[in-house]
Amino acid sequence: MKKSLWLIGLVLFISWSCKRDYEDKGFIGTPFISASENFQITSPLSVAFPTTVNFANAEIQEFNASFNEKVTWELQLTGIKSGATFLMKGTSDALDASNASWNGRHDGIYFFESNDSVVASLKVIGYKDILTTSFKIAPNGQKNYTTGNPNLSYILRTNFELIAPANAPINDQNINLFPTQFSISPPGIITGSVLQNDEIRAPEGFRFGRVAGLSTASNGFFVGGIQHRRPNANLSSFYINWTDPEQVYVNIYVRGVDNMLPNSRPVAVLNFEFHEDDRDDRVCGTIPSTPNDRHCPTDEDSWVFRIPISHTGWKLFSNKYSNLTPGEDAANGGSGNRILQPDRIFRVQMGLISNPPFNYVQAEFDFACFTLGAPFDPKTF
Repeated sequence: MKKSLWLIGLVLFISWSCKRDYEDKGFIGTPFISASENFQITSPLSVAFPTTVNFANAEIQEFNASFNEKVTWELQLTGIKSGATFLMKGTSDALDASNASWNGRHDGIYFFESNDSVVASLKVIGYKDILTTSFKIAPNGQKNYTTGNPNLSYILRTNFELIAPANAPINDQNINLFPTQFSISPPGIITGSVLQNDEIRAPEGFRFGRVAGLSTASNGFFVGGIQHRRPNANLSSFYINWTDPEQVYVNIYVRGVDNMLPNSRPVAVLNFEFHEDDRDDRVCGTIPSTPNDRHCPTDEDSWVFRIPISHTGWKLFSNKYSNLTPGEDAANGGSGNRILQPDRIFRVQMGLISNPPFNYVQAEFDFACFTLGAPFDPKTF
């Protein structure tokens, strides 16, 4: 009898505690308001730039609509050519510049493109009709990630949109822009800037990088790659001036293998490398360093972000600079001062490795960038 009374008292205490907690704290979570039977749209969906918007010129597309009551709504933006998307949500009686402004960012893999037709669809929760409008992104009007954001530094030329002019000494993939960008692949290895098609689309822009082939190295590991040097005629600048390796992130989109067999072992590894000029003396050992270069492979640091290609489709990879591993080859970035110095990065390299060796492997990549304070997130930049 005493045990039963004790259990009843415990249940009543818990019930009273839960009720009191709910009354004290009130509603927890995002308000969700459905349209009532009297809901009306008092002004239809419209945009600030009804024909074209140019994000490269810092234009902001603003969406406007108003209702006779406060409701929860969703505004979905979709790029017809790019397949890019961006979703905005809110609870209000109007859409305006304060809650429905767009600078061209996206929330999936694909970036909105220049000349992209964009459809905006406004759905009010509890209301059956969907409001729509459309507009275009201007020619060369895609969001520019190289300027305007102090926390993002785009690695120049690694978007692969810039190809060599017709009179430049180039290979058949139009990627050699020495000394700023060039292949480090041996003969027979595919290295290039690839134009997107219906089968493979570039995450950003219209082109992406590709390295593919069978290693010609004696050990069968290194296949080939692309190197990028900081483009500056007098070699006086580095990629970034951020000094704290705990705050600097490196980011890159990498495409995996289509229709990969379950439980199969990946054989391709992309080495995303960062070559520092540790001493800032342009000397390699006791002699002047190579023209157009500030990194001495024999006695300055190389830091590596190793990305096993074990996924399917495009995926964004990010890593803190302080988490990178030092180069293992003593003669190639493995004999530096072992101090992480992101503000001393002069060269960036994408190298393809076959592991296990002597396999035909392929890597595709796009939009390599540095960010400060957090990994690259397309929804917030």
